[in-house]
Amino acid sequence: MNEDKILPALSVGLMRSPKPAVRVDQKDVENLLTLVAAGDLDKVEELVKQNPKLLLRSGKVTDCAGRTFPNITAFQYALWALDYHMWTRIQKYLPLSEQVEQFENLESKETGHGRHYDLRPLLDALLYHSVIVQNRGWEEGSDSEKREQSWDEDKNECLEDPLHYYQPGNIENHIYKLGKKDHWCKIVGGAQKTLPMHMVCEYRRDLIPYKNIPDFKVEVKRTTNVKKYDNNKYVEANWFAPDLQEALGKNGAFCYEDNLGLRLEDGSHYSDDSDCDSYGCKLLGARDFGIIESLLDKCMSELEELRVKLQDIPIPEDIPIPGLGIL
Repeated sequence: MNEDKILPALSVGLMRSPKPAVRVDQKDVENLLTLVAAGDLDKVEELVKQNPKLLLRSGKVTDCAGRTFPNITAFQYALWALDYHMWTRIQKYLPLSEQVEQFENLESKETGHGRHYDLRPLLDALLYHSVIVQNRGWEEGSDSEKREQSWDEDKNECLEDPLHYYQPGNIENHIYKLGKKDHWCKIVGGAQKTLPMHMVCEYRRDLIPYKNIPDFKVEVKRTTNVKKYDNNKYVEANWFAPDLQEALGKNGAFCYEDNLGLRLEDGSHYSDDSDCDSYGCKLLGARDFGIIESLLDKCMSELEELRVKLQDIPIPEDIPIPGLGIL
């Protein structure tokens, strides 16, 4: 038997037939967006592994805080939410040219919610609460005339738009008039209620050691478990449980406590006129400020690092991405 005649036939028989083109269903795009907004790293990666072309399409998504984005890609939402761990996973399946284009589009076009999520209102609320409310910023008689002006209007403005009411020179005035308990529950809690899902998970990392700040660049298992006070004891709960969401921003805010973790605090130890001298009251919001400040620094530094990389790295034109081929 002539082996030379057999080998070509075998080689032809072993040739792989071309894979059929993977179609993109808009329902799958929006399912992916829902998973990205939910901060589910593993399910997102599993889905884009199966069909990376989902990353090329935009769709509509409403996140855990009720914000709706009518036309956004998975990569863009991760960027907007400052979810470093999510966008780095997505980058493995998204061509550099697409990363650059989607990043630039997000930076130049209006989402209806800014170019990215802004942690500063929560940071400001925690700072002013721990410094001003807790008897370190009150000067007897200071701005007394200002404090008496338009109290009802100012208070309504604070409560209706708690994330944007801080004005230079008026911060003490607003907090003084709003009251310590309302400032904690409505302003701090109101700001917490706007957090994207992944920031909720980062905020409540398990038992951060006293005076230590976590390394937010290290990926950990994401969970939204917290504590709530029920029947004279703290029990396990979930940040997004209906009763906690009803209380958050209205009758309470979350604070971090050593050996307990993140818990809902209703500010009941505050009274309208009393000073805040107790140990627990002095700490209320202080640990949280350091955690949120560190998280903001990490998020913004990673975003800026990505911006520089996408500006400086040459984009290869002909390197295929698994599942996408050459674009």
